[in-house]
Amino acid sequence: MTVSSLRSRLVSVPVRRRLMIVEGGASVFTREGAETFDETVAIAQLQDETPDEFAERCLQRIAAAERSGRCFQAAMLFTSASHDPAKTAARRLIALAVAEHADSVVELRELVVVTAPTAEPEQRDELLDLVEELLMCSGRLPVRVCFTEPAEELQDSGIFWSLPASERQRQRDLERSDS
Repeated sequence: MTVSSLRSRLVSVPVRRRLMIVEGGASVFTREGAETFDETVAIAQLQDETPDEFAERCLQRIAAAERSGRCFQAAMLFTSASHDPAKTAARRLIALAVAEHADSVVELRELVVVTAPTAEPEQRDELLDLVEELLMCSGRLPVRVCFTEPAEELQDSGIFWSLPASERQRQRDLERSDS
């Protein structure tokens, strides 16, 4: 087998990528486990980062993924319980960028907007209005809003690799046999 045939085999295997965007103060909770995806790209708002700086960084990361051909199959936007105009504007920019990404690639299946069940009524209304706007702008992208219980917060941004379930089981079996 030649190197070029190996490369072509590697290129033909699609990599499943998930985008997780975590606003400062948001809790990360998802029922979809990492085993569903080969990669998870997490962008978390830095402690001293303003909402508009965070939105700009998210837009740059989405654009870079598109330029490199490393598109996402799912996207999640975790929002904090706070409700202010700067965060509202940043959420809207980020969500519109994800919708635009969905319009330019076929792979993106869904955007899930997640917030705590304790969110104020104004924030709930704002998120529902955002979903309505997204559905009007991009009829192709399904959008869900989830009001879920908080979980442990995500601290880092980056790419997190996931092993398929069969590989994890094989590794556990190896560890047991070594004991």
